[in-house]
Amino acid sequence: MNQRSNQILENANKLRQIEYWVDSAVHDLDVAETLFKSGKYDWCLFIAHLVLEKMHIGGLTPIRFCFYREYCLKNGQKGS
Repeated sequence: MNQRSNQILENANKLRQIEYWVDSAVHDLDVAETLFKSGKYDWCLFIAHLVLEKMHIGGLTPIRFCFYREYCLKNGQKGS
């Protein structure tokens, strides 16, 4: 493989990793909301903290994350 092909593969792998962390954060936020509604505030806070860490790993600010989550919810994608 040439250098260009290696760079393309490396970028694709990075994007898959980012997608994994962000999708996982979206799922965890749904779990945190359910825990909050059921009054399990300690676990809600724990899961919400994980959401923040995953957003950071995925390179998203809270605003971008909210837009991504809304996009997933509207389009029925797996991040919801």
